[in-house]
Amino acid sequence: MSGYEYIQVGVSNVPFGPHSWNNAGIGISNFPLLGTSAKVDFEGLTDGLTGPIYHLDFPITEAPETHDELGIFSFAQAGDGDVWFGEWSENGETVVDGTTYNGRQVYYHGDDADSNVTTNNLLGSVVDYNVTGINKYTENGVMQGTFTADFGTLELTGYVQNTTSNIKLDIGTADIGLNTAAVSGNGAVFSVSGVDVATGGTVNGHFFNNQDALAGIANFGAGSDYNTAFGGQAQ
Repeated sequence: MSGYEYIQVGVSNVPFGPHSWNNAGIGISNFPLLGTSAKVDFEGLTDGLTGPIYHLDFPITEAPETHDELGIFSFAQAGDGDVWFGEWSENGETVVDGTTYNGRQVYYHGDDADSNVTTNNLLGSVVDYNVTGINKYTENGVMQGTFTADFGTLELTGYVQNTTSNIKLDIGTADIGLNTAAVSGNGAVFSVSGVDVATGGTVNGHFFNNQDALAGIANFGAGSDYNTAFGGQAQ
């Protein structure tokens, strides 16, 4: 995003400190010298933190000075595997240059992504997933709900919400790829206090670990306050 730092998810390649190789990882563009090519594993980032939403607000005293400008991370694990989703911004809910959540981006990434949904003998069945959503976490809190995967019609439906902050994301009806295990749709709706404030959001996601977990994002456009990351595990 122009004028802001940005993040990129991928395979971790930093083995120092609490971090390890070859796991689901994340990099940030202003990391000294290496930028997003240096990706640290999400598991290592949880060191010393308490979930289910892990929150990092740099600078932190445990990290070297090179980490001082790395921004604010709020992320969570989908299921028991190496699958993660969340959001990043430069400043969170702190006002900087007159605004909050500068450069906010949502993401998901995981190991053991499914290549199809014919494994685990789920074809024709209906499976519910306990799902968590992250949208401006330090302001809105945790979103929770249920997504239903119909492996007969190959459709995913459901919503997450926070009744205290009165926000809700409904993903509409998204398609499940039989031979890809990917989730895609364009009917997401974000509402505040029962009023639809954003419609036609694109949904992109994936199933992991033989459909034991899923993760994805709903995107209402670049820089939208309503972009939301989600993930969960089969009930």
